Parts: sequence; C-alpha cells; structure tokens
Amino acid sequence: MNRNILLLFLLSMVSLTLSAQHTVQGKVLDKNNEGAIEMAAVRLLNPADSTLVQGVLTDDKGDFTLPRVKDGKYLIEVRFLGYEPGFTAFTMSGRGLILKNIYMMEKAKELAEVEVKGNAAQMVVKNDTIEYNVAAFKTAENAVVEDLLKKLPGVVVDADGNITANGEKITKIRVDGKKFFDGDIQMTTKNMPVDIVDKVQVVDQKSEMSQLTGFEDDNTERIINLTIKKNRKQGIFGNASGGIGADLNKDIRYDSNAFLNIMDGESQTALVSGLNNTNTQRSGRGRGGMPGAGGGGRGGITETQNIGINNNTEINKNLKIGGDGSYNHSNNISETESERESWLKGSTFTNKNNSHSTTENHEGNLRLELEWNIDTLTTLIAQ
Repeated sequence: MNRNILLLFLLSMVSLTLSAQHTVQGKVLDKNNEGAIEMAAVRLLNPADSTLVQGVLTDDKGDFTLPRVKDGKYLIEVRFLGYEPGFTAFTMSGRGLILKNIYMMEKAKELAEVEVKGNAAQMVVKNDTIEYNVAAFKTAENAVVEDLLKKLPGVVVDADGNITANGEKITKIRVDGKKFFDGDIQMTTKNMPVDIVDKVQVVDQKSEMSQLTGFEDDNTERIINLTIKKNRKQGIFGNASGGIGADLNKDIRYDSNAFLNIMDGESQTALVSGLNNTNTQRSGRGRGGMPGAGGGGRGGITETQNIGINNNTEINKNLKIGGDGSYNHSNNISETESERESWLKGSTFTNKNNSHSTTENHEGNLRLELEWNIDTLTTLIAQ
C-alpha cells in the first residue's frame, strides 16, 4: 500500500514538472511556393527590450521547437539569407503553443552589380548555450575581456563591472570550463587580454551536485565560459601596461597592470598584478564597500594594489587539483569643503566646513580544490 502511494506521489511530481515546461512549435515556409525553409535562424525575443531568450534552427521540413518557455509575451524573429526577416508576436499562457505558419518573402535584388563579402558569424545558439565568435567583434589592440563583453548583443556591463546576459546576472566566469579566480569575475574581465580568447559562451550551468548525481535542483546559474585559442594553449605569454602623469593639481597619478599566463595543454597558471591611484578597480575584492570606477557614492581618490595567482592542473584524467590566492588593498582619501551664507534681519552669517576622511581595506583570499574520480560511480571533491 505504501509503495503504491509513493509511486502515485512520484508520478504526480513528474506530471507537475512536465506541465511547467511549455514548448512553442512552428513552421517556416517560402511565401511564393510554400516550400520549407531549412536552417532558418529562429530567435525568441523579449518584446520590451528585444533581448534574446533562446534560439534554434529550423529542420529540413521547416519546423522548429522552442523548449521551456515561461508564461509571458514574446516576439519571434526569423532570418534566412536572401529573405526579408519575419516577426511573429504571441503570448504564452499555461500551456504549449503551436503557431501559425510563418511565411518569408524573398528579397528583391538588382543583378546589375553584385558584391559578395564574407563576414564571420557573430553568434551561434546551441541548445542552452549562446556562443559568440570573438573574431566577429573589433576591439582595441590592448583590450581586455570586459571591453569585448560590452560589444556583445544581449550582454550588459554596468559601471561597477557587474554583468547581465539577456536580463540574467552572471555569477561566475570559467576559462575552458575551469574555475578562474572563483567568486571574483572582475579579476578575469578586467585583466585577461581579448587576443587569447576564441569564443565567449553564455551557459546555464547546473550545480556541481546536480552534475555528479544527474538529478535536477534549483541551483542552476547563468555563467560565462571563455574558450582559449588552440595556439595559445602551450607556452608562456601575457601583457603589461603602465602610465604616469600629473593631474590638474599637479599631483602624480599612475596606473600599471600585468597579466602572465603559463599554459601546458589542459594545465594553466595565471599571474595578475596591478597598482594605481586613478580610481581604477580591476578586482571585485578588497574594496571594503567602495564602488568601482564610475560607481558613484564615495568620492575622493582611491589607491589600489592587487596581486593574484590561479592554477588548474590536470595530473591525469582522474585527478585534478587547483585553486587561487589573491591579496587586495585599497585606500580612499576624501576631502570636502563647503561654505554657506545666511541672512537674518540685516545680519549675515558665514559657515565654513572642511572634512577629511580615510578608508583603508585589506583582503586576502585562498581557495584550494581537488577532484578525484575514484571510479565510474565515485568522485571525491575536496575544497
């Protein structure tokens, strides 16, 4: 009897889970001959700001399916080379939806002169992963990853270096799927040079426990994974930059930064260091509540120094070790001066205020991790 009740409960839970995952289906056809259009790009957009929710390609019959679409209003954009783009608006409300056929009209062309140019594809959608091709975006010679992210469609980087992708906050950044200064995404985005990055992948990643057990939980996070170019996976390379000058008050200002990467196949060590007194923050740590450059709030001059090391070593296919350590220091000096005059019954009152404040913060972090695949059924993770 108890087994029957348990089975009924499990079946009901599965039914509820499935019912919460609605799909949108449709077909893309040529308006002139009603032939199926294969490999057309179908993008599901948020109509409020046109951010990308997900995307797929049509099959050989022109059919497409968008899985796990939440309730709400959406806009579907369909594009295919040689055709005018098509748009369809719809509302998802509590159940799956089959859209009316989407017809695309061929573009009219004058054949007097045809110029063909090749451009690298900016973005590819693969199931739950949005992959950006770095070669399709132009950046300055010494650009870092953050400069690239600001150019990617659907990705927003605010003044404090926080990142959102298609409306969801990025919580972690991986490099070739490995942890890189875990918990400090700005150590990656503000220091790693763009010229070593091949692809930027926006991924909905399951928790480590879910990946090990195969059971879904509620701890899925949206992360960014940076893949490194194959020709940069062996050897030592990096960059360094610096500058010094004087401000309007003739006070000396300086800014320097260095990044060194030691690669040996799947094993990687990165060294990062920097110091400046120009209110530039290249790490999310060591601020002591102070915002990043452009973040507003605290004024004055902030002097920072940071140094860090990150390592991922693959001893063999079953044993991996790694971790990171960093030290960050920041010192903020703020001076304010105000003067106020008040008039009362023929009298004048002058009030002058001067204030000086100093805020200093030191922060050290250390993370060590070991992953040992003892056998096909047992994995030990120590961290």
